[in-house]
Amino acid sequence: QNISFILYGSLHPDAPVEQLATDAAWYQQKTGTSVSLVMIGRNGAEQDRWKDVWTNAGLALKIWGEQEPEIVSREMQKATMGIATTPLLLIEKSGSVAAMQEHGLPVLCISKKWTVKEQKDIAIPDGVFEYQPGKLESLLSTKFSYPLCKSLSSVATTFVHSLTTLV
Repeated sequence: QNISFILYGSLHPDAPVEQLATDAAWYQQKTGTSVSLVMIGRNGAEQDRWKDVWTNAGLALKIWGEQEPEIVSREMQKATMGIATTPLLLIEKSGSVAAMQEHGLPVLCISKKWTVKEQKDIAIPDGVFEYQPGKLESLLSTKFSYPLCKSLSSVATTFVHSLTTLV
């Protein structure tokens, strides 16, 4: 089985892509499993850095750029896992993460360290995993046994319930 990561949308600066690429290359060499990255959408100024780091690690890369929604959806359906560079504290506000989760993808959050004053422990949403150097193999061997995307019906039920509790 091949591993295909997908990055969709803007890339936030200073994500530790060098370490991720090192971990991915090590995993590829150890297991013989091909590891690739698809970059799609408007990735911004960080795209070249990611491209250089990923290819210098000997990993396959495809850059699609801005595409029609049907093509973005098709690529997400083919992917193994999404990658988001949004800080974990803000991950639930990311439209890119929402799109990946809508396609049933687990999402690897890889961002620069970001803290706020008086930050409490935050709950990481289901299906989102914080990148930790050296732990990629463990994550890739995980069998995701829970639904990664919510049905429209469950979202509507949650919404109606939240409205009734406000009254």
